[in-house]
Formats: sequence, structure tokens, C-alpha cells
Amino acid sequence: MHKLLPKTGKEYSEFPKEYMYSLFCFDGELQIKNKKYRICFLFDNGYQRTIMLDTLLTHEQNHPKDLEVIKKVVLHNAQGKHIPVYSVNNERLNLVKAYCSISR
Repeated sequence: MHKLLPKTGKEYSEFPKEYMYSLFCFDGELQIKNKKYRICFLFDNGYQRTIMLDTLLTHEQNHPKDLEVIKKVVLHNAQGKHIPVYSVNNERLNLVKAYCSISR
């Protein structure tokens, strides 16, 4: 841990972010089969280098349902409800310079 951040080069830029509790959100696009799906991501670096997507949002945006499934697990929420989680192979994640609003 350091008190000061290192200086960054001109080749880097800061993206707008929005904080939700101690985590932050950023805008991005998933690129699947040459189509882009815009979504606000909640950044959590503790989930096996993957991105978790809300099934309601993916349904609203008509994400393809035929992506290669790499792994299946079942999570449990505080009420004991089973939440199936599918890890799929996605082509690309693009970060975009737009401000997301958590309340969307």
C-alpha cells in the first residue's frame, strides 16, 4: 500500500466511474459475433477473472444464448435461493468513456 499513486503516462486515460458502497461501476460493451452489447459493469476483481452479468439485462438486450459454456456453478443467496452461474466464452470486452448510472 502506498500513500501516493504513481504518475501515469499520457497513453492512459481515466474512465468515469460510479461508486456503489466500496465497489465501482464502469461502462463497457461486450462484443459477441460482431454485435456490441452496452452494459454497466460492477467491478469485482475477486470472481475468478470473469465478468458476472445480470440475467435480466442480458435477456433485455437479447444476448446470444448459444455461447460456449466453460463452467457451471450454483451460488446461494442469503435466503438460500439457488442462483445458477454460467461461465461462457465471450469474444471481447470494450471499455467506453460514458458515464453509467446504477439506477438504470
